[in-house]
Amino acid sequence: MLAITKPEWIHYTSDSGYAAQINEISLLTKKGLQMKMTAAQVNDYILSTIPIFKTAGCHVEAVVDDPLAGGCITVRQPYNEGTLRAGGSISGPTMMALADTAMYALILASLGPIGLAVTQNLNINFLRKPRNADLIASARFLRLGKRSAVIDVLIHAGDDPEPVAQATGTYAIPAA
Repeated sequence: MLAITKPEWIHYTSDSGYAAQINEISLLTKKGLQMKMTAAQVNDYILSTIPIFKTAGCHVEAVVDDPLAGGCITVRQPYNEGTLRAGGSISGPTMMALADTAMYALILASLGPIGLAVTQNLNINFLRKPRNADLIASARFLRLGKRSAVIDVLIHAGDDPEPVAQATGTYAIPAA
């Protein structure tokens, strides 16, 4: 029988949500990465290049230089009844768009305003029904290379410590 376990780097705790643990995956990330853009600069850039960003109400809340994880970012999607699907649950496409936005914002904050960085792959796991609250996505690099980045995102509903979705994506980074 196949045993399914959560990834080693995710440690769920009732008081702090999750904490990254250093393992082989994080060794692939550039340590000591200095962020090139602030949350306000990332928001301004995305607003000026992707008009739907303003309509959706997403905004980057925090850009963090993390010497162990190589940087992380937090993006908030305000609760909106227009994102509900039948049954009263926040729709999957809303969570997918939030995950992709968080990945793109992390690329921008880390590398600067690269308009041609694009999603190559996005995989999402819906873990449980989110309660009707703001969605908060936390993104971090699993690997950052010259031509691509692999990013992990956890999505929480409000202040609930248990994630409602987890996404992994790959972004293509254009040649300099």
